[in-house]
Amino acid sequence: MKYLIVSLFWKFLVWPLIGLFVIWIIPYELDVVERSMIMLMTTVPMAGNVVIIANQLDVHPEKAATAVMASTLLALISVPLFIGMS
Repeated sequence: MKYLIVSLFWKFLVWPLIGLFVIWIIPYELDVVERSMIMLMTTVPMAGNVVIIANQLDVHPEKAATAVMASTLLALISVPLFIGMS
């Protein structure tokens, strides 16, 4: 369970905050589409290829599948929220 909390913390809190920081430090004015794209790239769920790679390397594929599923469910809420913030 710890791996899931840590992975979701990084995926849905740290990366979006980094995206907001990048938007804030860019020296020129970004339009709405550019800000939305940065936030979308930081908030989309984990890719399914994580499970494939974990399976091929035999490194806890069940944990990878759980993390991908949880991030996909959490993305239903976080993606619209963070895009609205950008």
